[in-house]
Amino acid sequence: MKKLFTTCLLTSLLLVGCASSTNTSSTSSTAPTKEKLTVATSPDYPPLEFLDNNGKVVGADITLANYIGEKLGMEVSIETMDFNAVLTSVDTGKVLLGISGFGYKKDRAENFELSIGYNNGENSESSCHGLIVKKDLVDSYKTLDDFAGKTIAVQSSSLQQMYVEDQIKNPNIEIVTSLDQAILSLQTNKVDAVALSCDIAKGYANSLPDVAKAEPNFDLSQYEDYAGNVVVAKKGNTELINKVNEILKEVNEKGLYDQWVAEAKQQAKEAGITFEE
Repeated sequence: MKKLFTTCLLTSLLLVGCASSTNTSSTSSTAPTKEKLTVATSPDYPPLEFLDNNGKVVGADITLANYIGEKLGMEVSIETMDFNAVLTSVDTGKVLLGISGFGYKKDRAENFELSIGYNNGENSESSCHGLIVKKDLVDSYKTLDDFAGKTIAVQSSSLQQMYVEDQIKNPNIEIVTSLDQAILSLQTNKVDAVALSCDIAKGYANSLPDVAKAEPNFDLSQYEDYAGNVVVAKKGNTELINKVNEILKEVNEKGLYDQWVAEAKQQAKEAGITFEE
């Protein structure tokens, strides 16, 4: 049986090549060519986006991307890259959409077209965010005040970066491009904690013997107007984002994303990532 979430697993399953891409659908040589919907993602955030044992990009956000493509009648092409590069790819027109666990932030709304929220139910992945620490030190962190002055790894421009800056006193923020880099830094004592969603935190804590989720969570009540995740499009591409919004309304009304998260967790389990308590 595989040793769960060792460094080898992290590098083989979660390490993302900036120039790599995966085509999620294909057309036969005799079929008319569909217009392509290019979507950028950083597959290091299970169960939203990650690599399975075969190196295929999977997850709830990937299912969403394919669903949007199906509804638009477009062939979906998933482009994988570091999280920080996703927005750049959208802004420069390399891809049409960014779907990678993005949350609403004021600066994003000023520079990009953001969709309505999804993944915003009471028990959704986006409804809880916290921190993971070394397991032998977990009892030292009972409140967010205990993280004051600590070195905390966060992905660049992530929601967690905002939460750390807003709610932890004098943090020493370590910006990383991918979560596998953050986890390795935690395991090698280069940082004291990693900030991420509670669901993803449980996945790492249940899969790594030396990592545990700390007790305190961030207070999200001050951000409740911007709950959930959003799809990102280039500023000015209102026609596309309006179409995406119509699709997301259906996804939200039917509770489809919750179903996709459940399916993605099963896929993650097969890759050695578990989310149960």
